[in-house]
Amino acid sequence: MGILNTFILEIAVLIVAAPLGGVAMMSRRWPPAARGGARGGTQEGTLRSGCLIAARLAVPSTIVAGVSAVVALAANGGVPGAVLGAVHRAGQTPFADAIAPVAISHATLWAATMALAAMGALCATCVADPLDAAAGAVTLALAVSAGVLVAGPAIVDAPLGAIDAALLASPLVATASAANLDLLRGDVLYHLSPLAHGRFDYPAWWTASVCYAGFALLCIAAATLNLDRRHHFSERTSS
Repeated sequence: MGILNTFILEIAVLIVAAPLGGVAMMSRRWPPAARGGARGGTQEGTLRSGCLIAARLAVPSTIVAGVSAVVALAANGGVPGAVLGAVHRAGQTPFADAIAPVAISHATLWAATMALAAMGALCATCVADPLDAAAGAVTLALAVSAGVLVAGPAIVDAPLGAIDAALLASPLVATASAANLDLLRGDVLYHLSPLAHGRFDYPAWWTASVCYAGFALLCIAAATLNLDRRHHFSERTSS
């Protein structure tokens, strides 16, 4: 149970840290080739800018998900022990079944981290003040992640499709579900959330991963276009 609680804590921390990281990354001084469609605002420069933003978000997201996966394996007797034990235990859990739950949960964790960081990056291009952008990004992340969990009795009367969509939008619920954690029927939320006593379906891990990755791409594209508009505006005002 301690490992599962640690994984939930990791998700909760990332819900706040990932948007802040996205805002911080976009608030840094960008090189000319990445400021809103460099080389005179050409399509090639805009594409290069978007790729650079995506890379700067993907690298830390991959590191976070990778380290978390290694910790999860190490907690089950060490990485070598988990691998060799899965191979040599004849008639028990095969190798693929031992590694698959960790891979699935952390693939979803990676996609959720990318989505949250990209949302922070987009907020940084929409708001001039980095502090305002950070506050807005964290507020949005918390509202989407925890809003459905603490909603009042009205959420129980909502259509089942709307409830399932709200659960899919919550990185906390979707990532916990990918790790086979029944978050809503846990000791705490079962007594606090009216939703726990109603009918709902947890999102499939691959659905959540694809949706989060698509949302991240949309946010990166929008942030790139915002940088491009800023670049053109600064050129017009300076000339």
